[in-house]
Amino acid sequence: MNTVLSGFLIFFVGIIVGITQRFPSCGVDEYCTNLNVCPPLKYFVESLEDSYSKQIILWDRQCGYNKYCCPKKAISKRYSSCGVFEYCTTVNGCPTLKYFVESLEDSYSKQIILQDRKCGYDKYCCPKKGTQRAPNESCIRLDQCLRLTGQTGTMDVLKSFINRICNMDIGQKYLLYRVYVSCQRQGNNIPIVPDPQYSPCKSDEMCQSIESCDTLARILQAHKSKKANKIRMERRCGRNTYCCPKKVYPKCHPNERCIPLNKCHEINNISKRHGPNSVGDRWCAIDTRKEDLGERFYTCCPEPGNVLPSSCGQAPLEYRMGKGREAKQNQYPWMAMLIYENTTLPYPNSMTVCGGSLINSRYVVTAAHCVVKIYSVRDDLVLKKVRLGEHDTNTNPDCNGEQCAAPFVEIDLEFFNVHNAYSNNPELKNDIALIRLKVPVRYTREVQPICLPKDPIPLYNKPLEIAGWGQMENGQPSQVLLHSTVFENRYYCQKVISIFRDDTQICAGGHSGENTCQGDSGGPLMVTLHNRGNEEFVYLAGIVSYGYGPCGGDAGGFTKTGAFFKWIAANLKP
Repeated sequence: MNTVLSGFLIFFVGIIVGITQRFPSCGVDEYCTNLNVCPPLKYFVESLEDSYSKQIILWDRQCGYNKYCCPKKAISKRYSSCGVFEYCTTVNGCPTLKYFVESLEDSYSKQIILQDRKCGYDKYCCPKKGTQRAPNESCIRLDQCLRLTGQTGTMDVLKSFINRICNMDIGQKYLLYRVYVSCQRQGNNIPIVPDPQYSPCKSDEMCQSIESCDTLARILQAHKSKKANKIRMERRCGRNTYCCPKKVYPKCHPNERCIPLNKCHEINNISKRHGPNSVGDRWCAIDTRKEDLGERFYTCCPEPGNVLPSSCGQAPLEYRMGKGREAKQNQYPWMAMLIYENTTLPYPNSMTVCGGSLINSRYVVTAAHCVVKIYSVRDDLVLKKVRLGEHDTNTNPDCNGEQCAAPFVEIDLEFFNVHNAYSNNPELKNDIALIRLKVPVRYTREVQPICLPKDPIPLYNKPLEIAGWGQMENGQPSQVLLHSTVFENRYYCQKVISIFRDDTQICAGGHSGENTCQGDSGGPLMVTLHNRGNEEFVYLAGIVSYGYGPCGGDAGGFTKTGAFFKWIAANLKP
């Protein structure tokens, strides 16, 4: 009997140990306990607005069944004390903190900032007015300070800038353009004194980091890695600094590339069409160390075989983002509706199950599963046309009061190209296709192309837009074009969606009812970027590929357009 009992105890203990070993152990400054026994973690999780963020925090700190790693130092003290140049008040009592937090695009970042500065119940550490500024500092915009100091807008960096805020432009929506901070003056920070072990810069150059030198960055990007590295080493003036040409030139249009003049084969055609003076208007950089004019001057040049437009991604400026609302007329002039015909019916019957994005006058980019049958398109449906300039499917033309848009246009497709590595199965790898229109479409206010990124765009903490005529909450397709805002959420897809591929896909989602639905497939995931002149351009960051869970619920997968730019460019024909 004792032997049986001992064996049972050993077996039972083994099970307990096996279960416990599934969870990671806590750090030196943490202990494993129930959530209710750890006020700091409990109150932090309760303050998060959405259940997904709560789950991520708890998963990350789980150390046992219903147990989580709790910080030891926070046990006896729930709130932190404020610094010498801070005071404890409500968010509304601190305009500096209030406007800073308002300009953050997602609720998770807002909660992180507020939790870090919490000093009481609904109270936070606020920077005192007139905080001391060093003699060698100036009050400049946050994005300019980041460039001067070679930093990126990570959460830790943003936290460090709060006590250095010196002004706010509340007319600006986004953090980098709204906040002004005390930053080292350019004269005291740049040019950097060259290290004696490196070659000194020339009189028309200054020693800077590459991040602070647009001209040098363009010169390096124009060459292959081996030659670019040689140019970089020749210009080295410090450990991480390089001789930067002082002369600054405008940035190229989104679909042009800054390359040496002697490599731009289109320059003669440009000169013939627009006159010889137009060549000088296209300079984007000058390599002052080169004597040969063809190598010295860099021009904004369409790439060989490039048939992408020089102007793209520009909608009326008054149209900004919303959440699950009807889009305004002409807000997304690149939106395309794919029109299918039911071949089993004795009479013509058109319907739409996918969308797309116009990228030039002859091509629409969409998801491969929208043109290949089996896993999305029904066997009885055949893709026939592409509709452009559509907004409300019940009216034609679309009118807003007395102002009416031009009628939509429908163009037959000539053919479509599916990515050669597309997997026609539920995994949806390389889910991208090009549709060529039978005739070119004419650009109007209602019909314009979207910009294509040449490389994947960093999307963390950037508001992204989705739009389409997909199913609504009642299961019926929307009659009007809808749009909403989502955010990149790679961590979620890596943990939850087994088919997610970070190198070629984007994971993004919003709150309930703000993700993609059936019928949105092939449509755009859009991001708005600013050039140096603060002009806005809308880029096709991704293509709607698949959703996960109920419509409008969890995050979905998007084909990462920048990862396929070379394939797109190679398959475009004039």
